[in-house]
This record gives sequence, C-alpha cells and structure tokens, in this order.
Amino acid sequence: MRLHYLDSARALLMTLGVPFHAAMVYVIGSGWLVDSPVDSQALTYLAGALHTFRMHAFFFISGFFAALLVSRKGGVPWLKDRWVRLGIPLVASILVIVPIHVILLSEPDNIRGINIAHLWFLVVLLVYCSAYALLYKIINQQKFSLISRPFFSATLCGVYYLILRNLWHFPEFIAGFPIYDVFQYAPFFLLGSMMQSPVSQWERFTDIKFSHILAAVSSIVVVTSFKEYLDLPLAAYDFLFGASSLLGTVLVLGLCRKYLSRDNKYVLVLVDASFTVYLFHHPIVIFLGKYYLGVNWPPLVEFSIITAVAFLLSFSVHRYLVSKNKWLTFIFNGVKPKT
Repeated sequence: MRLHYLDSARALLMTLGVPFHAAMVYVIGSGWLVDSPVDSQALTYLAGALHTFRMHAFFFISGFFAALLVSRKGGVPWLKDRWVRLGIPLVASILVIVPIHVILLSEPDNIRGINIAHLWFLVVLLVYCSAYALLYKIINQQKFSLISRPFFSATLCGVYYLILRNLWHFPEFIAGFPIYDVFQYAPFFLLGSMMQSPVSQWERFTDIKFSHILAAVSSIVVVTSFKEYLDLPLAAYDFLFGASSLLGTVLVLGLCRKYLSRDNKYVLVLVDASFTVYLFHHPIVIFLGKYYLGVNWPPLVEFSIITAVAFLLSFSVHRYLVSKNKWLTFIFNGVKPKT
C-alpha cells in the first residue's frame, strides 16, 4: 500500500525550498548569496520558521522510506538504486546548474561562498543511505517505543542540538563537503528509520493532537523571535531549536496524513515535479534576486514575484522538458529508462 501523504509531504517540503530561498534574499543580516539592501522582518520570520523544520522533516521521511525499502529489497540492492537515483542527478546538477550559479554570481558584490549550493542535501542523503545500508541490521534490533511519543523525541532532539552546537568547533564545510549538516540532520534520519517498524509506532507518532500543534507552532515562533524579543541563554535556544524541529516534523506529517492521504491528481503532478523544481529553482531565484537589487519595490512584492516565477519556470522545465525525455528524466531525476 502506497503512503500517498508521505509522497505529498516530501514534495511539499522540497517545493517550500522556493519561498525559503526567495525569502533569504531579504532576511535581516543573512549575508546570503544575494543580499538585498532592503530587508524584511516578515520574510526574516518566514525563512526562520521554514528553516526550523523543512529539511529536518525531509530527512525524517527519508529515514522512514529507507527502512521500508531495505526491508523489502535488502541493503545492497537498495543502496545501488539510491546511488543511481541520487548520484546521477547530483553529478548532472553540479555540471549543469552550479556553473550557472558561478556565472550569475561572478560579480564580487553580494556574493558569498557557494560550495555545492542547494545540492548539499543530496550529498548528505547519500551519506545517510550508505551508513544505513551497513548498519540497518543493528538499528532494526533497537526497539524504543518511547520515540513514537512526539514530546519524548522532541526532548531527545533538543538535547542533541544543545550538545552538538556547544561542541562543534569546525567549519561547516570541509573541501566543499557539508560535514556539519551530516551531523545536524542525522538524528532525524535515524528516528525516521526506527519509526518504520512496528507500524503502530508510526501511527502513534503521526496521530497529531491539538497539544502537538500548539507545541509545534509555539516553539517555532519562540525560536524565530528568540534573538529579538527574548532574553534567554543561548543554550536554551539550541535546545528549543532541536525540539521545535522535531515538533515541526510531527506537524507536517500529521497534517499531511489527515488531509492528503487520498490520491489527488493535482498533488501527484506536484509530487512528480518537485525534485526537478528543487534542482532548477535556485539559479532562477538568484537571477531574479540580483535583478531586484536595482528595483525599489516593497520586499513582499518582490518576494512574491520571485517565488511565483521561480516555481513556474522550474515546474515548466520538468513538465515540458525533463518529463518528456527519458534520458533527461534519468539525468535529472535518476529514473532509469524502461527497456
């Protein structure tokens, strides 16, 4: 049985990368790849809120699917498939999309270190998949029913972030490798993989209640407004960030399970296109962000246009190019051509 709401949740989280990166242009003091001289408090909050849970929930879902598919295929066959499905698009995007970044950001003003740009998540995911293929038998032996209780798992994630951020004294990237992100999102992939079996654990975890919604929204609001309005120790912020990331994950999964469990043709179109949208939206956001550096419009108006145009153009790339050619589908989506 296919879990439509998980496909929908994953597609939603990837698509939210478009407004997140568009908002980053206007975040106060962000120093992002394109940094508008006109900041926006509202967009700073939006980017902060999305950053709290978006990729955490994505890796949580990835861990769940990893455990599910390994149980069906076995570790080695599954890992070979992952290296094709993720590795081919990664290499293709580095060869095609990253050079576009370099061209767009060729001027010294408003440029920050690019590394592999928005493709870092593919590298991290390949690391997790490789590690899981080696360790899944050990991981599957560990049964902790308490992790299916959102507040318990949120506490674990909060403690993990508190420790990680206080012990981390290294660069976030080493030779272009996103080493910090590997450690940052690891507990979410691990928890997702441990939640797959038994089924009752997953159902309990995604059975969202009002207390979960209240805690998720409240903690995300506190985290996004922490530095400006709250006079708390930095350690409290570290703990709250980890906890709110897990609670935000619960919120996304619970709402998608409740409202997107049924097959929907429009959602399926987004699910099919979301990976391509994520790969191609980034240079479009950068191009438009640079264009609007010279336009004196309200940040919310510019943000709305950038988000809409970046989504529509990247969606069109998938709809009218990638999905129409089996080799482009293989190169940018990792789906092998049918023989």
